[in-house]
Order: sequence, then C-alpha cells, then structure tokens
Amino acid sequence: MKLVSFGLRLVLPLLACSVALAQGQLWIVDKAGGPGVDFTEIQDAINFASDGDTIQVATGNYAPVEIDGRSLVLLGVGGSARLSKLVVRNLGVGQEVVMRDFGSWDSSGVPVQIAIEDNQGVVWLDKLSVLPGLFFLSPPPPVPTLTIRSSSDVVIQRSTFFGVNLFFGSGNPTDAIDVLDSAVHFFGVTGVGGDGADLATNGLRITNSFVFASGCSFQGGDGADWGVCDGGSPGGAGLANLTHGMAPFLLETTLTGGDGGCPGETWCFCAPDGPPSTGGVNLLSGYAREYELLAPAPAGGVTWLLYGGVAGDLVFSLIALEPDALFVPALAGTLALTIPPLVISHGPAGGKGQLALLVPIPPLPPGIEALTVFAQGAAITGVGAVVLAAPCQVTIL
Repeated sequence: MKLVSFGLRLVLPLLACSVALAQGQLWIVDKAGGPGVDFTEIQDAINFASDGDTIQVATGNYAPVEIDGRSLVLLGVGGSARLSKLVVRNLGVGQEVVMRDFGSWDSSGVPVQIAIEDNQGVVWLDKLSVLPGLFFLSPPPPVPTLTIRSSSDVVIQRSTFFGVNLFFGSGNPTDAIDVLDSAVHFFGVTGVGGDGADLATNGLRITNSFVFASGCSFQGGDGADWGVCDGGSPGGAGLANLTHGMAPFLLETTLTGGDGGCPGETWCFCAPDGPPSTGGVNLLSGYAREYELLAPAPAGGVTWLLYGGVAGDLVFSLIALEPDALFVPALAGTLALTIPPLVISHGPAGGKGQLALLVPIPPLPPGIEALTVFAQGAAITGVGAVVLAAPCQVTIL
C-alpha cells in the first residue's frame, strides 16, 4: 500500500505540469439543472471548455455530441448518462479524448450511432453500453452502431455494442462494430450484430486495419425467418476480416456465428448459421487479465484497484501521464501508456487469480480541479513470463 501511495504522489506533480492537461477545470452537466450545475447539455460544455478540462455528466438523456479536434475527459455516472449519438473526429497528434461510463438511448426511432473518424490522437472509450435498437418500421440508416474510420490509436474497454435489429418493414440490420483504415485495441468488449432481414450482419467487421482483442466476445446477428418452410437468411459472422494478410490478434476472445433464420417447425429447413469468423485470425496463447481502478477517485481519499488474472500472478501497476497504443507480442498484449511508465508492485494475486486493494489518492495540486491518470496492469506469471493486463484511466476529482 505504501508503494501505491508513493507512486501516485510522484505522478500528480508531473501531471500538474502536463501541457495536455494543464487546465484541469471541472464542469458539471445535469439535464435537470439546479445549484452547482454549469450546463444542461453536454455539447454546450464541450463548446465552452478548454483543452484538458473534465466534463462530469449526471443521469439523463442527452442530445447528440460532437468532439472535433479537442482534448477532453467526459465522465458519466454508471452508464446512466445516455447519448443518442457521438462523433469524435480530427484529433491531432498528442491530443486525446477519454469517455467513461455512458449509456445509450433511442431517440424517436433513430438508432444510436458512434463515429470515431480521422484521428491521429488517442480515443479512449471505457464502459460504454449501446443496447440494441428494436422494431424499426422504417429502414434504419445502413450504418454500424460503432464506426471507426482512419484513426490511428483507439482503445476501447469494458463496453458493449449491439447492432440494429429489424423485424418488420424493409431495410437491413447493422453490424455492431465496423473498423476501416484504423488501429483499434479492444479489452473486455462485446459486439453483437443486428438480427433480421436479408443480409447477415457481424459482431465485428474489419477492413485494412490492425486489431487486437483481449477477453472479448463478438457474435453475428441472427438471420430472418421467411415463413413456413421457406427457411430464411443465414446468420452473420462473429468477426469478418475483409483484408487478406491483416488478420486480427485475439487473446482469449470468443467468436460466435449468428443463428440462421428458421420458421420454427422442426420438419422445415433452416438457413445456415453464421461462421465464427471469416478472413482469418491470429490466435494468441495465454489468458486475458482484467485490471481496473474505480473512477472517479476522490482527491485525498481512496479508490479500489481490482485485478483478475491467474493464480500465482505477481501484480504490478504501470502509470503514465499520457495514453498510447503499442501492440507488444512478447508481452501478449497492448501497452496503452506512453514509455517509460512508473512501475508499482502490489504483490501476488490470490488463489483464484484475484486481487483487490484500496489505493490512497493524494490531494490535487493547487488550481487543479480534475486530473486523469492512465494506468495498466501487468504481471509476472508463475513461470516467470511478463504479461500485460487491461488498461484503464482514473480521473481524480
């Protein structure tokens, strides 16, 4: 515990001098308004805030959000701050957007869409939950729930994305996640393609991109039923890789094809189930290890560090001022922090590979209302190998 406290106390003065987070001001957004509230819509706070500021969002349904070329931290509350649309675009080198604990809501029959596009900086999404859109009577736009385009450093953790389901009317369901010309690193992410209609949809579709997935689950959407004895449409793939020679790297990640459409009578033919994957994958040996610092963390208080790995793991925290994303095959994972990180030892995991510690959080430097620290778990295994666990961010308020 003393090592943890010393490590964070060393990092905080450095963060206070960080150019990217120099402002460190906290803005409160609450749909209901009231004392202490700065804005009632997230976009208004984004337009007013300076680079490096933090925007904390209370429970409620909020209008579409666009972040264009800005470095900001957005914090929800347990997924109860819900968005109908999110766009993050045009981040330059050295810029980053962090979002944590947001949910989704369906606005007037329009499916939720998240677009990450044209970014050279880091986009870091943690604990986003996008539920499936249901029963669209008119054709939804043919856009996947999460679209990532021309973005070089995207880190997504502990999040769930469902494609649009279409049971009536015309049109087609949508893929859950579509990655094009990008580099994306998934940790504990679930993607489920939409159900129904004619075209099979995928949990994850990749084109001309680097992808690493640790502890994830991708499932194809189910095909449509066409009527008595007419079978139906086939299920989608759990993962569809559309570029030869660029197979994704998967660590303890589950791929499942969607069910083929079937009218339900056992004496009729059904459409084929979808394949777990198409286009090839690279399977890594080993286990996905979980790591999280609960956030937001109270300045001058404590927060929990939670680790889930393998019995015999000697657990460490890596802490850095800025995020990054570098796949390191020798460590069976992606280093999501800038080099060199501060290394802090926590001791061995328990008999089930789990470790839970209370971590002291020092006060913030004068004039700073909010600071975000980037962290990642690491372990020395029982056979002496060094492996990386999942990354996380912790915002100190």
